[in-house]
Amino acid sequence: MCIAKIRRYRVKLLGRQRKVDAVADILRHSQHVVERQAAIEALTNSGDRRAVDLLIGALSDNDALVRATAAAGLGFLRDARAIAPLIGVLSGHPVVGAIAARSLVNIGAPAVEPLVAALRSYDTIVRFAAAMALGELRDSRAEAGLTAATRDHDSDVRRVASEALEMIRGTRSKWS
Repeated sequence: MCIAKIRRYRVKLLGRQRKVDAVADILRHSQHVVERQAAIEALTNSGDRRAVDLLIGALSDNDALVRATAAAGLGFLRDARAIAPLIGVLSGHPVVGAIAARSLVNIGAPAVEPLVAALRSYDTIVRFAAAMALGELRDSRAEAGLTAATRDHDSDVRRVASEALEMIRGTRSKWS
């Protein structure tokens, strides 16, 4: 068995034993990406209320795979405390941003207003991701913000905002 598999197995075992403090220490202090990813997975599945804060902290990890795993875990947990931190990582690494957008969709209705606010971001990637997430959410509270985004200076944001409005209004079922 290779070292990476042993490291992953050790963390998973600690997670199954509900040793959340030990798993949290690994997440915070391990120099091995595979251990930090396994710690995030164990915390996500732990049912422990501290998991959300620990995963939010992992969004600032120096490794994109760890940040992406944390973003996915937060989407699985569906806790509204993760909304602002997830919006904060929409720009930056494209995989992390895409997973963060999907996680915001998983969180659902509580994410609508912060996503509408993100439509006014200076960052084109954030505006684009927010418009896509709002289209997926199909919540009518987003209509005014998306209508304004149809006049964005970026053509991709304008297109996605228009399509998101069509999805909300029921005239489009999927992205083009």
